Amino acid sequence: MMNRASLLLVLSVVLVASGCETARLFYLNATHRIVRVPTENMNPTIRPGDFAAVDEGYYKANPVRRFDLVMFKNPVMVRTLGESPDTMYIKRVIALGGEKIEIKDGGIYINDKRLAEPFATIPFAPEKDFVPAVVPRDECYLLGDNRSNSFDSRFWEKPTLDNKLIAGKVVEIIPQ
Repeated sequence: MMNRASLLLVLSVVLVASGCETARLFYLNATHRIVRVPTENMNPTIRPGDFAAVDEGYYKANPVRRFDLVMFKNPVMVRTLGESPDTMYIKRVIALGGEKIEIKDGGIYINDKRLAEPFATIPFAPEKDFVPAVVPRDECYLLGDNRSNSFDSRFWEKPTLDNKLIAGKVVEIIPQ
């Protein structure tokens, strides 16, 4: 397995060789990590094999916001899926601390108002509703964009994630 520095060097050579803008090379600094996404749970936003540039310092100075794509560790998912404790996941923030979230009739409702999502998703099965939940302070509710194929807040034993477990914000998707 490649170490981080080797992977970044190889990725930068691939990006340059494939004609990508050299501006993307700014990610080769201490606060950004390039990760390869192996699963379909963020499809169509991030396709299997795409790379994501993650700013690991972003949330030290900025709050978590609705619709942010975040990389995080989740002990519940590690236990449930039998993954390594170092496994990182990427999902989209849908609800923030203090908000009531409900999924019904194929839609998402925040504080009883239907949420307009300005990005493409693969929708839920409309017959599958989830009971309302209030997101605790300093936590968030996360969903994959591939709603029909994502193990996310809807299915976790504790349906919210403590913001302290967020490792960074996805700032760019780099197609494979």
